[in-house]
Amino acid sequence: MLAWGELVNERASRRGLGTAPRVSGTQAVVVLGFGNRGRRANLVNRYRVRAGIRSLDPAAPRRVLVLCGGAVAGPEPEADIMARYARDECGHAGPLLLERESTTTWENIRDVVPLIEDVDAIAIVCLRPAAR
Repeated sequence: MLAWGELVNERASRRGLGTAPRVSGTQAVVVLGFGNRGRRANLVNRYRVRAGIRSLDPAAPRRVLVLCGGAVAGPEPEADIMARYARDECGHAGPLLLERESTTTWENIRDVVPLIEDVDAIAIVCLRPAAR
């Protein structure tokens, strides 16, 4: 079921529906980290990174993937774990900016502002797991 949802979401994200204006300058896609205990990106962080990469507008003259998160649930910052996943497993070769200090969602947003204050368009990726 999860794989089907991922497939449908990926297809829908590539359809290019609508007439939204294209970014004329720099686009930043900010991916907020989720508590990661080990050195390998967990399911939520993998999902968020893939969604962030898909959200980059190929028509934007300049685009950057911004990965946020400090060492919350483990010894390594979530930003570093997600960057490794984006490069090694997703093949992302574009520019990355890392925010490695924040430990909460509000800190993510506050601490990323200096990294993105000069961009023209911002997208934020933050999947919240369903409550049980």
